[in-house]
Amino acid sequence: MVPEHLVEDNAQLEAIMKLLDVGSAGVCFVGVHGMGGIGKTTLTTVLYNKLSSHFEGCCFLQDVRVHWQPPSGPLDLQKKLLLHFVGSSITDQIKDADGGMKMIKRVLCMKRVLLVLDDVDDEEQFEKLAGKFDWFGSGSRIIITTRDERIFTTQVESSSTENRNQPKEILRYAIQRNDNVEALSLTSNGCNHNLTNEELTALPKLRHGKRLSKQKTFTLVDWLCSTFRIAILKVTGMGGAK
Repeated sequence: MVPEHLVEDNAQLEAIMKLLDVGSAGVCFVGVHGMGGIGKTTLTTVLYNKLSSHFEGCCFLQDVRVHWQPPSGPLDLQKKLLLHFVGSSITDQIKDADGGMKMIKRVLCMKRVLLVLDDVDDEEQFEKLAGKFDWFGSGSRIIITTRDERIFTTQVESSSTENRNQPKEILRYAIQRNDNVEALSLTSNGCNHNLTNEELTALPKLRHGKRLSKQKTFTLVDWLCSTFRIAILKVTGMGGAK
């Protein structure tokens, strides 16, 4: 489900959906790129929820970069992907990342799937999670988000010899900043405050350009409200000893 605080950016959603061309045959790869905190994950989450009903199976792998750490990271993410489509009795058979690649193809090659690889920062991550277009059934759509557009320079090939001379290009979309993509309706302990759009969009971008989590934003607002309340009491003389 889309969190209630996410606000749709229809222009950018429509641009990505046009690239995806859901409903057409074949397998399509779309790369969504942009600087950190610009809203790639937010926009892709909305898109994922809008489109998921059109596919036989779906998987949203969030924070690939963070969870990729060897030696177990690659295999763990492959198993996490597969668990959206098969049970643990199948994934427990996989012993290494090469086996994971073979199992992904075996399980998904006849399925129309929607797969999102969020925050990819290395070609190896893409190659081991969605590396060949014939791993997926016709009509499948794979979305990759990244800060590094260079990842998309690679062309997606087939694992079968007869199709290796027909590589597929990864279509690209550069996210444009929209300060209304994410907003928070904040009501927290002891502080009921209707923030303006400018305040709402500024809060998650604090901490040197890094986006704050929703819980940390709540904590920040609580602290700010408490601080302002104390300051006002002192200025008005109402904060003295009783």
